[in-house]
Amino acid sequence: MSRTITGTVAAINRLNGLFQVRLAGGAYAVFELVSAVDLKPGDLIAGHLDAMGSQQLLHLGHAQAFQAIGQSGEGSFKATWNLMGL
Repeated sequence: MSRTITGTVAAINRLNGLFQVRLAGGAYAVFELVSAVDLKPGDLIAGHLDAMGSQQLLHLGHAQAFQAIGQSGEGSFKATWNLMGL
């Protein structure tokens, strides 16, 4: 079940709009960025980071809500890295 958790932006593929998040528990997830928000590796975000589909997330450093689409749910680093296309 999806829950509000925090994570750290681990990688960004600006060519396809995907970003990888390291979740607080050590797993990873991939999202497609829909909103215009300035994300960088190391940024802290919160929301339903283990969910798929349309999600409203929060950039904790900017206190800014933004829209993203969960593409993977929780997964391993390797699986989510491959999904990113890097």
